[in-house]
Amino acid sequence: MGAAHHVEEEGQTARRRRAPQTGTAGMMRMRVSQHLEVFLQTSLTHFKNQIAQIFYWR
Repeated sequence: MGAAHHVEEEGQTARRRRAPQTGTAGMMRMRVSQHLEVFLQTSLTHFKNQIAQIFYWR
């Protein structure tokens, strides 16, 4: 009974480790998310400037 419980705990820890993907795939995903964040920030500032211009024209 104790052994089965131990195995179950190991499975849970493995599942937890799998959730945040580390390694090459995780690094690539992190890099891509960083690029997306920068792109979104720049595009947002661009959109804000455009909206500000539109409002200022009126």
